[in-house]
Amino acid sequence: MEIERILDQQNARELSADLRASLSKKYRIDADQAESMLEELLLKDRQLLSLLQDGSSYAKLSRTKVFKSFKKRLSERIYYHLRQYNQHKEKQLELTKALQDCTDLDQAIALFEPLAQTHLSTKERIPDAVEFYKSLDSHLQEAATILDLGCGLHPLMFPYDQYPQLSRYTALERDQTCSEILSLASNFLS
Repeated sequence: MEIERILDQQNARELSADLRASLSKKYRIDADQAESMLEELLLKDRQLLSLLQDGSSYAKLSRTKVFKSFKKRLSERIYYHLRQYNQHKEKQLELTKALQDCTDLDQAIALFEPLAQTHLSTKERIPDAVEFYKSLDSHLQEAATILDLGCGLHPLMFPYDQYPQLSRYTALERDQTCSEILSLASNFLS
């Protein structure tokens, strides 16, 4: 089976384009990343490759049990890939090292947002942060302490300056890497 020739056929291109578009929209994953995962899984699926090689139209192919099973496995793979909270370990290590070596408050604070973006759930919340704090503002204005369970790297993004009456922000996270980063950051937050 000449895999490159099969993947260049019209039905394979349509399959790839349709799955890439629908899955990147559904899971908010980069289209190139979806394509890469699709190709990796497709190369291992001899049954689907065989159907593609036979020249079945994409419309016909998409109704087969083989295709539906493939799409389900691909969806699961993308879902579980996206649920890995620290997807950018190398970048996170680089930024953590920079924070560890940092002695200047402004430089340290400049590292907080890039560090927060290396943690999936924290990164997902950044675009909605202003609205989120607005909705909690009446409670936060009165609070002296905050207990943040399963905080991820959220404490790096918290607007401490807007709530000067806070005397304590307790952040608890089971992930050791996040805990270490927060411990380093706390040197600049206290």
